[in-house]
Amino acid sequence: MVNHLVTRLISNVIATSKSLTLGLGLLLSACSDPWPPVVPADLDVAKVSASLIALATLHLERQQQLMLDTASLRLAIDEFLQAPDAQRQQAAQAAWRNAHLAFLDLAALPLAGPPHEPLGPLLYQIDAWPIEPGYLDRLPAYPDSGLISDLTVTITPESLREQNGFTDSSEVSLGFHALEYLIFDRDATDFRVLEPASPRVEPTAAAQINVNANEIIVRRRLVLDIITTQIAADLDLWLTDARRPNATEDLMIPTREIARLLAHSLKTAQLAITEVNRLLIPGEGHGAYSQSSRPALSSKVSGLNQIFFAPVKLGEVLSPLATDATQSLQNNLQAATELCALTQISELEASRLELLLLALPNQIEALSAALTKAMADAQDQS
Repeated sequence: MVNHLVTRLISNVIATSKSLTLGLGLLLSACSDPWPPVVPADLDVAKVSASLIALATLHLERQQQLMLDTASLRLAIDEFLQAPDAQRQQAAQAAWRNAHLAFLDLAALPLAGPPHEPLGPLLYQIDAWPIEPGYLDRLPAYPDSGLISDLTVTITPESLREQNGFTDSSEVSLGFHALEYLIFDRDATDFRVLEPASPRVEPTAAAQINVNANEIIVRRRLVLDIITTQIAADLDLWLTDARRPNATEDLMIPTREIARLLAHSLKTAQLAITEVNRLLIPGEGHGAYSQSSRPALSSKVSGLNQIFFAPVKLGEVLSPLATDATQSLQNNLQAATELCALTQISELEASRLELLLLALPNQIEALSAALTKAMADAQDQS
C-alpha cells in the first residue's frame, strides 16, 4: 500500500514540479526588470540582508573545503598509483568520499546568477550517475568489454571526454563516479604492473600474457590519472563560472534573490526525490560502489535545511507571507534529517523518507505563490 501511494505521489509531484518551475521562471523574469520592483511590506529587508550574508559566508567555506579535499584526492591517487596496495587504496577511497561529499555540499547551495541546470554538460561531466561500469572497464563476465580494453581507443583527456555519454547517459567515462568505480570496485592488483620477462629469456606463452595484461593495466592507470585531473579542472571551471553570492549587490533587488533561492531549492528537492527512489536499489544509488548513497541524499536534505532555517534562514524571511507552509517545510526537513541519520534504513523507513521528500515541492510552491502574491499586492498599492 505504501509503495502504491508513493507511485501515485511521484506522478503528482512531477506535474507540480513542472507548474512550479514555470511559476518560478515567471517570477524570476518579473524580477529582472530594469527597475527594482516594490518590496512587500511584510518582507524584512534586514533579514534578507542577513540571510544573503550568511549564504555568502557558507558558500565561501564550502568552496574552500572542496578545493582542499580535491587537492587531497589528487595526492591520494598519485600515491596509490606509485605503489598500488590495499592501504593506499583505502586512503584514496577515503579521499574520494570527502571530495565527493564536499562537492555535493556546495552544489546544494544556490550560486549567484541563474540556477544551474543539474543535468547541464559541466555538472554531468563532474557527477553523472548511475553509470554502466562495463562501458569503462572489463567485467568478469565480459573480459573484452570497456574503453580500457578497447585498444582502438587512444586514452587521452580528449578521447575520454568524447566518449563520456557517447550514446547513453549511463555511458560515463569521466567524473566522480567513474573514479568511484575504479577505486572501490577494482582490486589494487588491477593497477599493479606485472613484472616483465627477462630479455635474456625466450618469451613464453605466460610472458606474452603478462605483456598483454600490462597493456590493459597501463591504460587503466592512465584512465585513473586522467579522470582525477579532469575532475579538478571541471570543478575549477564550475567555481569560476558561478561566482559566490554577493550580499551587497544582490540586495538591490531582494525579491529576485529570494526567487533564485526558491528556484534552486526546487531543483535540489527534485534531485533528492530521484536519489531516494534509487536508495535501496543495488548498484543504482548515488554512491553505490562506495556505499555513500545515504550521505549523498543527506547532503541535499541538509542543504535545504541550511537555506531555509539555519544559517541562511530563508524560512524566517518568508514566514510572514506563508506561516503554515514554512512550518510544514521545517517539520518535513527535520523528519527527513532524522531518517537520513539512521545507521540502517529499512524499506518502510525509506518509503516514509520518500513521502516526506515528495511533499517538498508543494511546500516550496506555497512559498513561491505567497511571494508572488505579496509582490503583486505591493505593486498595486504603490
